[in-house]
Amino acid sequence: MSQQSDLPESMAWRVIGRLESGQTQRSVADAVGVARSVVARLWNRFQETGNLTARRNRTENATQLQRQLLLATGRKMSSQTVRNRLHDGGLYARRPMVCIPLTPRHRAARRRWATEH
Repeated sequence: MSQQSDLPESMAWRVIGRLESGQTQRSVADAVGVARSVVARLWNRFQETGNLTARRNRTENATQLQRQLLLATGRKMSSQTVRNRLHDGGLYARRPMVCIPLTPRHRAARRRWATEH
């Protein structure tokens, strides 16, 4: 039996949308064509963290996540609400550090300057 790593993100949000609309896990699994355990695992993850995509796509911002949620489930949610839910789950915005890698010569020059001053 082959194992599939993860459902595509759009499919995962469709599953969540169907579950939130009141469909049973069995009917959703049959409609989407996946095992019931996949639907159950997805639903549990969504209920625990309140999100699905933020942990997979760490580089996306709240506005992009908001658009994905709207496309997948049809639910409108402000980007601030998305940010608040991410904060509840322990996810915060971070900017990548931009710096020039130092060569050994640069390090030596910096160390010399630091000891002089």
